[in-house]
Amino acid sequence: MSDALSGVTDRAGGLLVRDRVGLGCRMDRGQADGLVQWSGSQACLVFSGRIDNRAEVAASLRKEGLAINDAQDGNLVLHAYRRWGAAGLNRFAGAFSFALWDSDTQKLVLARSAITAPPMHYYLDGRQFAFATMPRGLFALPQVVRTLNRPMLARSLIKLSGAVVEESFFDQVYRLPTGCVLTWGGDRPVVQAWWERPLQNVEGQYDVEDYARALRALLHRVVSEQMPSGTPVGILLSGGLDSAAVAALA
Repeated sequence: MSDALSGVTDRAGGLLVRDRVGLGCRMDRGQADGLVQWSGSQACLVFSGRIDNRAEVAASLRKEGLAINDAQDGNLVLHAYRRWGAAGLNRFAGAFSFALWDSDTQKLVLARSAITAPPMHYYLDGRQFAFATMPRGLFALPQVVRTLNRPMLARSLIKLSGAVVEESFFDQVYRLPTGCVLTWGGDRPVVQAWWERPLQNVEGQYDVEDYARALRALLHRVVSEQMPSGTPVGILLSGGLDSAAVAALA
């Protein structure tokens, strides 16, 4: 499965087989961590994506007495989930997905960040549960047949509402929605939303200047968090407001 996900610029990131679970990953050549094992071997995590507020999360973990030797994204997520569970996902800012196997509870946890995240697909046939970022990883298994989900394709082409968000373009291959966490312990997987869009009626409470200041402060924070330190940065300008604002703040 891991080889089926290989690309031109990536490399093997590791393979772990323990209990009744096997975890593997591919990593970009510049990526430092992909397969992260908890000290003592109680838990293991495969991680894809990025955490933008790693310094903030690491500081919170240190305040609670946990020794964080580095600020690698996967290591932070593993420590945070072991400490706070799914509730700790609200502490992260970024775009990520991960899978965590906990030997103590004998449960597999899949999660995706809110709004945007690397993909996560899974397959279940009653005897076996398998997951991969892309469907082609699942097609490496002989029991997963590459069959087109025609109703899903039709709904997508004509933008028909009512589509099931867990469906993919292939039969028996499902996708985990953003802002959700999946838990599997040997039976049916349980999917729950850990994030919901905050809705608040603020009509008449603020004027245009208040909104402008709040938007600028939020944009400045987001751009600062996503700027890599110590490396050259390039930007693609389309001429629109979005890219121009990012370039100005960067």
